[in-house]
Amino acid sequence: GINAEYMGFRMERSSFKTRKGKLKACWTFCCNYEQLTPKNKANCFEILTHIKKGLYVQNLYLGSRELKVKDAQPIVDAIKSTSCLEYLSLWNNEFGPEGGKVLSEGIKANTSITRLFLSSNELRADGAIAIAEAMKVNKTLIELELQRNNIPAPGIKALAEMLKVNKTLEILNLERNRAGQEGAAALADALKVNTSLLTLNLWENNLKVDGAKEIFTILKENLTLRDLSIGGNAMLEEGGNQIASGIVANRSLTVLDMGWNDIGSESGKTVATSLIENNVLLSIGLRKNNLGPDGGKAVADALKGNYTLQTLDLWCNEIGDEGAKAFAEALTENKSLKKLVLKRNKITKVGWLALEGFLKKSYSLEELDISGNEFNEEFLPVLEKCHTWTSCKLTYDQNLMNYLHSIHSM
Repeated sequence: GINAEYMGFRMERSSFKTRKGKLKACWTFCCNYEQLTPKNKANCFEILTHIKKGLYVQNLYLGSRELKVKDAQPIVDAIKSTSCLEYLSLWNNEFGPEGGKVLSEGIKANTSITRLFLSSNELRADGAIAIAEAMKVNKTLIELELQRNNIPAPGIKALAEMLKVNKTLEILNLERNRAGQEGAAALADALKVNTSLLTLNLWENNLKVDGAKEIFTILKENLTLRDLSIGGNAMLEEGGNQIASGIVANRSLTVLDMGWNDIGSESGKTVATSLIENNVLLSIGLRKNNLGPDGGKAVADALKGNYTLQTLDLWCNEIGDEGAKAFAEALTENKSLKKLVLKRNKITKVGWLALEGFLKKSYSLEELDISGNEFNEEFLPVLEKCHTWTSCKLTYDQNLMNYLHSIHSM
């Protein structure tokens, strides 16, 4: 038997259907090694032994800061022998490049895992190269999470080469690595031929302006990518213009996050114009891009000619009251936008009153976040009343929410 009553253990029983159509009992096994004594850690490895002997474990979570290179082989031995395991999380360990090489052998041999999380393992270039080679063989993985692994351009290039031959991977997360322009160019080349990848995360990869040019190529040439995150890459105005051109050329992407790139007001206007010409995007993130009132007004005006966008995030862009007024006007014409984030935009009571006027006339907007703006205590009664005349979900600061809650509970 398996004793699962140790701190850090959680086991849940369920069932799955075998290839022959029979139902088998299987388990979800979760363990956080940071909470375990050495004795209990040994019991965790006993689970791996049971998997090797035939225990049906469908989901295995081994996230900690304890697993090192020497611990990789027992995991590989277990996943080589199972046909039930579908989800494997090894995030936040210390496997390093050598551990990545060992784990890659398990990836080659396993035929059941569909989602693999290797985030925060300091795989670096050699570990990523080994994983990429294994993924050329693997036919079942659809999601691979490699964020925060300090992977430089050579490792990213190896993963890009893998994408040219792999036909099953749909989600690739490379957030907070070091792709740079060189890695982005390799990915752009790979995505000219890859038709299976649907989601790519390149957040904080030091892309800068030259990398933005490679992202333009992806947006122009690829016809299947649906979700792209390129935030935190210091693309600035020139890079923002490149992405705007890509938005115009692209006809497949539905979600784009390009926040934290400091593209500025002028590039914000260019992006706004691109939204008029694009009829595919459903969500765009423009957080902390220094758009200012003029950039905010341009994005608002674009909504008058865009009939597909459903989510718009303008968190921390200092659009002010003038920007808020522009959105109030634009949204009287736009009926597609469902969620608008105007958090931390230096909006005062003047801007809110304009938005209030819009909300009283329209029922199309479902969520509006106005938290972090410049509303003083005298304005609280105005906000409190809005719940009585709109079905739109409004988000304020926590202290305002508490204040409203206290009023409603009296």
